[in-house]
Amino acid sequence: MWGSELVGQIPTFQFDEIMTDDVKLLNLLEDLRDIGLTLTKGVPAETGHLAKFVDRISYLKVTNFGSVHTIKSKTSPNNLAFSGLKLGFHTDLNHYHYKPNITVFHCIQQSKTGGESMFADGFKTALQLKEEDPDAFKTLCDTYCDYIHKGRRGTVDSCTKCARPTFSFDRYGNIDGVHFDQTSRDIRLHIPVEKVYPYYKAIKDYYDLINRPENRVNFRMQPGDIVMLENTRILHGRNAFTVTEGAERHLESVFMDWDGVYSKIRCLREKLGMSFHDY
Repeated sequence: MWGSELVGQIPTFQFDEIMTDDVKLLNLLEDLRDIGLTLTKGVPAETGHLAKFVDRISYLKVTNFGSVHTIKSKTSPNNLAFSGLKLGFHTDLNHYHYKPNITVFHCIQQSKTGGESMFADGFKTALQLKEEDPDAFKTLCDTYCDYIHKGRRGTVDSCTKCARPTFSFDRYGNIDGVHFDQTSRDIRLHIPVEKVYPYYKAIKDYYDLINRPENRVNFRMQPGDIVMLENTRILHGRNAFTVTEGAERHLESVFMDWDGVYSKIRCLREKLGMSFHDY
C-alpha cells in the first residue's frame, strides 16, 4: 500500500515494448495487480490506440457509456466529467452490480493549465480510518448506500442502481473493495433516521483523510499517456482547469475486469515457463 511516496515512482512502461514484449506486458499487469496503478508512455496521441492497447491484454467491458468512452471538455457541458470543474476522489460506476474492476485512461490532449489527475490508495486510507476512528470505519462497513445513474446514449435511455457499503471484504475478512462517489449517491438513504448523521460524519471523515497530502498522488497526464488503475481499490479525481475553444482536454476511457487480466497473467506466465497455478 502507498501514499504520497509514489509521486514520481508510478510503475512506468513504454507502449512499443508493451505491444511487442511479453515480459514487459507481464510486468505491467503484475504491477497493476500489486500496486493498483500503472503508467504507459509513448502511445500515439490519437483516438483508436486505447482499443489496440486493451486488445493486447484482454477484452474491454461495455457499459452504458459504450465500449470506448470519450471524455472531452465542453464550454457548455451536460455532464460534470465534460466540464472544467474539479472532480473529487471517487471510484467509477458504483451503481453497477458488476462494477468494473479496472479503469483505463488515454490522454489525447491536455488542458493548458490545471487538470492534474489525483490518485489515492483506498485500501491504505480505509485501514488508516479504522485505526484513527473505528466507529466511522464500522459505519462505512455496515451502511449500504444507493448509487444511481440515469442518462441517455444516442436514443437509448439507461438507469442503473446498486446499494453497497463504502468498504467490502473477502471471505477471509480482508478488505477487497472501496466504493465511493459523492456525485452518484442517491439523494435517498434507506437507513434508520438515527444512523443518518453518523453516516454523513463518517463519509466526511473519510473524504478529509483521503485528501491529506501524505495520501495523495498528483500527476499531470501528457498526450500519449495511458493510466491503468484498479477501480475497486484506487480512488481518482482531477483538479479544475479552464475550458477554452480549440484547447479542450480530451481523454478516452475504457473499463476492464480482473477475469480477463488474470487470464492473461496466467497465460503469459505459462508461455514464459513460469509458475501460473497460484495466480
